[in-house]
Amino acid sequence: TNYAEYLKKYEDEAEAFKKHYKLQGSGDLNLYKLFLERAYQLASGNVTFLIPGQITIDNGSIVFRETFLKDQSIYRIIGLINRKGLFENVHLEQRFVLLFLDKKSKHDTIETYGWSYYFKNFNNSQLLKLDRKFFEGFDDNKTYYLDTNKLNYAIFEKIKTATVSIRLSDLDYHFWTEYHVTNDA
Repeated sequence: TNYAEYLKKYEDEAEAFKKHYKLQGSGDLNLYKLFLERAYQLASGNVTFLIPGQITIDNGSIVFRETFLKDQSIYRIIGLINRKGLFENVHLEQRFVLLFLDKKSKHDTIETYGWSYYFKNFNNSQLLKLDRKFFEGFDDNKTYYLDTNKLNYAIFEKIKTATVSIRLSDLDYHFWTEYHVTNDA
């Protein structure tokens, strides 16, 4: 019964959170997403978050990605991989993002960089500047695709606009990811 009581308590708490936190999406409640939503509610200007990289791809984060694109608050996102031990006692393949939001201004351009093994001073020449509409139209999940090579973005644009893509869309195709660490998939 202890486990059943614990499970009931968890489910009740999760429902209470979901009443006040509308951006949580599907999947399990996640502390970083609860924190991100509350901080975003309280923010009135520029804020930067260091959060798990899953926000860029997980289905449970779609509502966040849509919100940041719709209100045009996202202006920069930098992907980091822990491969060089940026964070002790964290798996070396874990990904993080620095997510930059500005609630005072509207941004049509998003500066991106992904994926780096080091914290460094990312200057303007290293950041790729992409139209917000690229992310809105990347796939149905508004995935934040991060890369260091602008050519890869151009290739995606060509694939999406090619005649073959139009025929594939009639077959209900989609882009997908292979790695998820929560029930958000």
